[in-house]
Amino acid sequence: MIGSALQETGAYRRCFEKISEVLKPEAQFMYMDFDKYHKKEDLFELLPELKFELMHIEHFNRFSNVSFYCMKLKRVL
Repeated sequence: MIGSALQETGAYRRCFEKISEVLKPEAQFMYMDFDKYHKKEDLFELLPELKFELMHIEHFNRFSNVSFYCMKLKRVL
């Protein structure tokens, strides 16, 4: 999923709740977002509530005006 889609819906948390509901336990989910839309630290706080575990994250800031991150999440029990 790309974070700009979440930005357009205006329902950031609700979208993640729905994704968590439809994924089976142990399913993996890739998420990319721009720092200007959603800070990764804000999502870190929600992960346990949403039944996600962070498996891997990479931060990209090759350009001064664009900074984004990609993370791999796993749905836990």
